[in-house]
Amino acid sequence: MAHKFLFTIMAFMLSVVSTMQVSAQRQYLHEGWSFGQARLANRYPAQVPGVVHTDLLRLGLIDDPYIGLNERKVHLLPRPRHRLTGSPGA
Repeated sequence: MAHKFLFTIMAFMLSVVSTMQVSAQRQYLHEGWSFGQARLANRYPAQVPGVVHTDLLRLGLIDDPYIGLNERKVHLLPRPRHRLTGSPGA
């Protein structure tokens, strides 16, 4: 008796699910991001996934740390707080 009840419930659920229309939307999260210092209004385009350091390098705002003594220059800079913002998929 319990098996017949479970079978009936499962058949009902399957009929409901099969009649529902599900539309999948693809949302890209790697576009529409920017970063800047938390206390300033300047904004720069950001790549996600990524980190602020590679964005600064890509934009030419810091020198390549793998060339000469550039890594020392980067480490001597103050470390401001950066804020990543965006509207991915927009």
